[in-house]
Amino acid sequence: MWLVRAVAAGTMFLGALVLAGWALRVDALMRVVPGASSMKPMTAVSLTILGFGLAAAGSRWRGLRLAGLLGCSAAAAIGVLVLVQYATGVDLGVDRLLFPSMIAGDWIATSHPGRMAPNTAAATVLLAAAQILTGTVTTRRRIAGLGAQSLCAVAAALAMIGLYSYGLGVSPLQRFLGLTGMAVHTAAAVFMLSVATFLLRPLHGPARLMVTRGPAAMLTRALLATAISVPPLLGWVRLHAQYRLGLFDTRLGIALLVIGNVIVLAMITLVAGARAAQLEAERDHSEILLSRHAQLQAVMDNMPAAAFLKDAGGRYIMVNEHFDTHFGAGRGTAVGLTDHDLFDSDTASHLDQRLQQALTDGATVRFEHVIALSGEPHTYLSALLALRQVAGQAYAVAGVSTDITDRKKAETKLTETAEALRSELVHRETIEAELRARQADLKAFAYGVAHDLKGPLASISGFAEIIGTDLADGVTDPGELTPSLERIRQGVDRMQRFIDDLLAYATARDATLNLEPVDLQPLVEQIVAERTDHLRTNHTGENPARFPDIYTRQLPTVYADRLLCRQLLDNLIGNALKYTAPGQPAHVEISAQAGPPGWAGITVADRGIGIPAEQHQQIFHTFHRATNGSSYQGTGLGLAICQRVVDRHHGTITVTDNPGGGSRFTATLPLRPPTPNDDRTDPDPTKDTDITPASALG
Repeated sequence: MWLVRAVAAGTMFLGALVLAGWALRVDALMRVVPGASSMKPMTAVSLTILGFGLAAAGSRWRGLRLAGLLGCSAAAAIGVLVLVQYATGVDLGVDRLLFPSMIAGDWIATSHPGRMAPNTAAATVLLAAAQILTGTVTTRRRIAGLGAQSLCAVAAALAMIGLYSYGLGVSPLQRFLGLTGMAVHTAAAVFMLSVATFLLRPLHGPARLMVTRGPAAMLTRALLATAISVPPLLGWVRLHAQYRLGLFDTRLGIALLVIGNVIVLAMITLVAGARAAQLEAERDHSEILLSRHAQLQAVMDNMPAAAFLKDAGGRYIMVNEHFDTHFGAGRGTAVGLTDHDLFDSDTASHLDQRLQQALTDGATVRFEHVIALSGEPHTYLSALLALRQVAGQAYAVAGVSTDITDRKKAETKLTETAEALRSELVHRETIEAELRARQADLKAFAYGVAHDLKGPLASISGFAEIIGTDLADGVTDPGELTPSLERIRQGVDRMQRFIDDLLAYATARDATLNLEPVDLQPLVEQIVAERTDHLRTNHTGENPARFPDIYTRQLPTVYADRLLCRQLLDNLIGNALKYTAPGQPAHVEISAQAGPPGWAGITVADRGIGIPAEQHQQIFHTFHRATNGSSYQGTGLGLAICQRVVDRHHGTITVTDNPGGGSRFTATLPLRPPTPNDDRTDPDPTKDTDITPASALG
């Protein structure tokens, strides 16, 4: 189309230039060859119109195309009128419409002043008809195109006769029957218009041979160029050598011309044959390549994975049926596209990086990637291998992508199952360890219960035996029996306290939690009052009791079980009051501080005898009593009860040394009810290795 546009512009410019020459009386613009025929004004008008029609034929604007067709009709009308004048001898006055005074004096190589040559008029009609046929026929375009190209070929032949006549200096070829001759620039313009109009439909008819790259088209263009240029050139050489240089006569000149044409035709034949043989070899090679391509395509189509070939620029040049089905829109639609045309930008960028890695590396590139198909992610295992020329330069990449989504799901499920089995094994090992520890605790518990009950029972039995002996000896004085009875009562009290602690321990372990807001301030005040009221009545006598110093800070409201909270605080405050150095009043401070979000820390600090640092963990175990060189009575269950209470609330309890002496016990309790996201459910009692089931009490 660039040639069509260039010829259209050049023809319009030439027509305008010739008209300017007539208007300005510039003979060099009217006739290029001195003494030869001039381009007539109506010829210049017709050529300008045909150039405009040629330019309009390729326009997208329908109005411009219609204007071009109307112009061609006008040019055809001018040509027909001129031919009618030549055929009938009637002067219709068409020749003198422009520049009549200038035309009247133009008789050089002209039979009728101002009238275009008959061959020019015929060519004008043929070219106008060809353009009209090309632009108006919408059905049977193949036939219409062939007809238009035939008309252009005849017009081109008329123009070539004119050009050859000037080139060979044969004036009879310029003026048919002595009529007006075709000007040389007219012949050139007609020839170029013929070629350009011939190429308006390049994919139909013989014009296809002028624009395609096939072997037949290449051979046709070579032979046509030779046929147009070589014989005229040989003829010019023969005429110049004979008439200008006088080297030989007419007979010898004709013989030399014949010999030259034979030699040229023979050379053309040999060249054409060699070219045809080359084309045939190329065709055979192409058939082999096509056969191999078909075989390769068949192999690829039968692969269960997506197979493809990419050029170095990332464009797909070959894909199998599996690839088209999953990634393309149908059979063959992915060829010529890139990853950016088929996938999202992130996936395409990742695949581009892998392509460059395959082109650079010498080894196969294997990788896993995810591609979304129908909104569902699929995992693919891809392998890329660069194809290299003999010189080692990579020109393409072969690849295979296998859908391993089901395999990955199976691997994930297998991993989850293995992890579940591992967790189950760990859980079982933990349970077994807990059972072994519980068995040991049960033995210790049985030993502790037996030991702590055996002492009071032995004491009761011994003093009961003493009373029996006294009674048998006749002792009836109550004063003598009272000490033994008092010892029996003390043993009963010890057994009662031990049983109470066992019941509290079981309650802390097994009782159902009744969670509610519990204000610790009045609860602590009540516990302190119960623990110290008996001291308020013993300020006189020989050994007055020393009243303890108890300081209670501001305490919060927690969300817990009221009864268990009371047990916890009662044990901690009771221990703080109990384990005090002899002769010294107890000093206790009860306070609260912020814990983790949603928790409060309750601290009971004393100035008592303290606990060795190495026993800070063991004292919360069942029946464990700290050994610090002092002798204090107790069951060894108080702090175990505290530990269980905070465990039931999913809190913590710790003990540290109190600066200045004594101990600091800190327990955390929740400030709010548990939420669905909390893990504050009632724990399984069997999870605590320090707790002995109630059934162990017999």
